[in-house]
Amino acid sequence: MSSRINPGKPRNILTAISAAAFLFVGATLTWAQPAAESGPEGAKHINCDSGQSLAHAVRHAKEGQTIRVRGTCHERVQVTTPRLTLVGAGNAVVDGTGVELGPDPEFDGLLVIDGVTGVTVSGLVIQKSTGNGVLAHHGAAVALRDVRVQDNAVTGVVVVDHSSAELADCVSTRNRLGLDVVTSSSVVLKGTVSINQNGNGVDINGTSIVELRGAQVELSENGGYGLIAASGSHVAIFGWQSAAGSTVTANGNGFAGLIFGQGTLTTYVPSVITASNNTFGLLLNAANLFAPFEEARFRLENNGVGMSLGQGTTILIAAGLTIQANGAGVVADGAGTLTLRSTQANPSTITGNGSDMRLLFGTRSTIEGVTIGTLVCDATVLSRGTKICP
Repeated sequence: MSSRINPGKPRNILTAISAAAFLFVGATLTWAQPAAESGPEGAKHINCDSGQSLAHAVRHAKEGQTIRVRGTCHERVQVTTPRLTLVGAGNAVVDGTGVELGPDPEFDGLLVIDGVTGVTVSGLVIQKSTGNGVLAHHGAAVALRDVRVQDNAVTGVVVVDHSSAELADCVSTRNRLGLDVVTSSSVVLKGTVSINQNGNGVDINGTSIVELRGAQVELSENGGYGLIAASGSHVAIFGWQSAAGSTVTANGNGFAGLIFGQGTLTTYVPSVITASNNTFGLLLNAANLFAPFEEARFRLENNGVGMSLGQGTTILIAAGLTIQANGAGVVADGAGTLTLRSTQANPSTITGNGSDMRLLFGTRSTIEGVTIGTLVCDATVLSRGTKICP
């Protein structure tokens, strides 16, 4: 209150009654929301199973605060405080059963990081949203560590509107879409990241980027595709020492393992990219794939088509390409420049497929030292190197 009570002067009776009523209402509100327990270093402890509210604690949190949560929280949680840390202690779940979201569920979620940076979320299960599990938007930045998002009606994790996220040791499963990165946004993957058994695995659109830094990424058993990067977007394994040893595994997806449409895949360090038991292992159209150093390895096996290259696609694989046991190994139709090389230390082979390599409609190839079983070309193809069109 702006005035200070002076015991030496009588107060107006109505003023005193109003003040008493105000204090009574405040006490009632306090009893309705059980107080969070204080922990070390200012951390709050929330137990949703005992009637406490994680959303309430987050709404009243201070910058840089840590909130430790237990139990199952049936509520939407919106983070608007910078540098907030949410830690799941034990079996901590944010569950969307019976929770109403906004009118457009594609742009809402159970856990929303709205325009703030430095947020960390760890040890939580986020599930059964009628929209998204996690939404980071309006320039937000969040780190998700040991987080599981599952059974959400739209997307497990959405990073949109110039936002960024780091996913380390996370799982996204049984959502309509596992991960969506869009509108000049970025995601860094670390540790073991599993995006399996969704309608589709990963969408990257609107000049966005997903970077692997020593990540073991699995994109398998999704109904449609494991990953698609389109509209100027990028999947990258850069030359950081920490990026070495990254892997991408895209197996058993209903349509394609990896799709790039006006997108780019680059790897500059030792890495392994595998696609097997898909209709298409690697499907590119008007796209770019650059692996200019021999340490990278590509394994495309047991797909309907191992590698399909559409119009305007450019490929450079210095070594380490294995394409075998597919219905068709490589089909390039109107591709731009196809450059394949092999080294003794990391050889490239395209053998044992129903048809090993077919080049059509003006594709240009430079093939050096690669073992190819059968090569079929039409009259429009330009080829050079140790393996040329017959």
